[in-house]
Amino acid sequence: EHDMKKLKNGSVLLLLAAMLMPAYAVAQDDEAGPQWVSVRTVTTLGGQGAIWIEQQTQLAAAHKERGDPERHVWQEITGDLDTFHIVTFPESLGGQGGPNEDPPMGDGQEEWAAKIGPTVDSRSTMIMRHLPDLSIPPAEGSEPGILVLRRTTVAPGRSGDYGDWLEEKLIPTLKKAGVTGLNYNRVVHGGDTNLW
Repeated sequence: EHDMKKLKNGSVLLLLAAMLMPAYAVAQDDEAGPQWVSVRTVTTLGGQGAIWIEQQTQLAAAHKERGDPERHVWQEITGDLDTFHIVTFPESLGGQGGPNEDPPMGDGQEEWAAKIGPTVDSRSTMIMRHLPDLSIPPAEGSEPGILVLRRTTVAPGRSGDYGDWLEEKLIPTLKKAGVTGLNYNRVVHGGDTNLW
């Protein structure tokens, strides 16, 4: 049995900004090698959230129009309502998006950046490895509008034990209970690598 006191847990409730992109999913095929998830966390200045969302909506439309890889934007609905999480699925640790590296807004990119720049208070990016063996796919055809983001920091040197506990105890129990739509990821860059 693991000493759960060694874990630092925290949950954040996120609301899908539906006008920006559909619900969270992992895009890569299991056979293609490691699956990467990039999460850029952006905090907007007070009162600037609506402008930021408007600019992100334009950006999402530009990405969609040219067929770029999927991109999801979530807004926190408990705690700091000015915090957003942009989730993308890089093909490798060296690439953030996909094959098309040209500015998505084309000639209007500079104007777009000039509008969204002043709305941002802070930003940071973490790259995580998706762990399909420790995940339960969502029910077929489901598109949840709310996501619970749980952060667990494992004691140094105990990540292997934690992973074993998830695989052998927690995940089988949750599957038996009918839980769906659970994804586990572990930070590999941009944050504490003991963060799951």
